[in-house]
Amino acid sequence: MLTPEALENRKWGEFPELRKALKVSQVPDDYYGHSSVSENLFNQLQRLAEVAVIVKEHRSVVERTAKPENLQELKADIFRLKDALNWASRFFSDHAEFCNRFAHELNSTRELDKLAALRAFARMMNHLSAEHFEPLLAEDFHYASQWVFEEITSKQAYLDYIRPKLETIRKSGSKVWAEIAELPDGPCVLVSQDSKDNLQATVLISTSENKIKRLDMCCVPPPQSARRTGEYPT
Repeated sequence: MLTPEALENRKWGEFPELRKALKVSQVPDDYYGHSSVSENLFNQLQRLAEVAVIVKEHRSVVERTAKPENLQELKADIFRLKDALNWASRFFSDHAEFCNRFAHELNSTRELDKLAALRAFARMMNHLSAEHFEPLLAEDFHYASQWVFEEITSKQAYLDYIRPKLETIRKSGSKVWAEIAELPDGPCVLVSQDSKDNLQATVLISTSENKIKRLDMCCVPPPQSARRTGEYPT
């Protein structure tokens, strides 16, 4: 028997980001029957799917065993099944349309928040690939390091800097960890090298107009001062 955790993993397996957002949310009560013996929506959908598959896969059995005097009643059953499946199809179609609309509205109206931006940076460092970080950068993106005097002042200049750096780390066989953490002023990323506890830097990010505008690689505040979460975005 599957454990509750395994059942949750099965339910949300294809949708990890939705799981993070909705992990404590429950289906509203009105999707369930009025009593313990009522058939709820989910049982109904499962029952319809099972009956539809059985009818389709065993059509020859229905045709062979049908009695002439019951033919009209049999046809009526099949039409009722068809109507029920059309209802189920509309249910999924309505929810598919909602998901399509929601995804587009989320993309166009929601500001890229600091935590999402930090997760994108951490993902880049943990994968040693800028592929998914690049689209989030503003054209006038700025990068600064407290170990280096001169700032980088454009997206392209930063990409020209970070891509070879990531490739050098990959070829060296060195391991980098980027972990989400919390400072008193908000979230940050802690960068470690060779060991998760060998903290090297604190990363701060600024966002505006749905883009990352600035990234600072810092020794102050020191990474040891942040509260670690154990989250290493992948």
